[in-house]
Amino acid sequence: DDTPSLFRISESDLKAYIDGQLSKISPIPIELKNFDTLKTIEQFQGFEAISFYKNTAYIAIECGEGNKMSGLITTAMFDSTDFSLTFSGKYVKLKTPANLTNMAFEALFFTGDTLNVFYEINYSPQVKKSKLYRFTKKLKPIKNKNLPDIPYRITDASILQEDRTVWLSNYYFSGEADELNPKDHLET
Repeated sequence: DDTPSLFRISESDLKAYIDGQLSKISPIPIELKNFDTLKTIEQFQGFEAISFYKNTAYIAIECGEGNKMSGLITTAMFDSTDFSLTFSGKYVKLKTPANLTNMAFEALFFTGDTLNVFYEINYSPQVKKSKLYRFTKKLKPIKNKNLPDIPYRITDASILQEDRTVWLSNYYFSGEADELNPKDHLET
């Protein structure tokens, strides 16, 4: 079976591990229903990000090969009785702002009813203007917002905090230094 996998960790196991009551955590597979509706996606590479709005999961998918990358956003309904995701079969294709090897859309979060999507690279000679891509819950595009340059890779985003802060994971891999040219942002 070539259906990709997603896993979950129970909150009680996570708390028990943090409290020293468990020595290891075992991930639990999430059943992916109706994924066959997405099997026509060419050069599927995998799930990159997930964000929830009530019982709907918004999932970023990376597609492509080499420096011919693209991203998709799809939705799936979450069933809390059996912890499954049922895919809608619909998706929005996102064109990457640069042709960079194995880089597409990597982080999602909601502000109210708006889905915000980060391209993985928001500063390099190839990305002329960093943007926050925005969509309605029905995946209709909303006007993008300009962002300040953010060096390295954006790999994850937290949920919006009460103080309207969003935490981002920012990753630097030295093997990409020539392609991404982060010299302006490295401290020596």
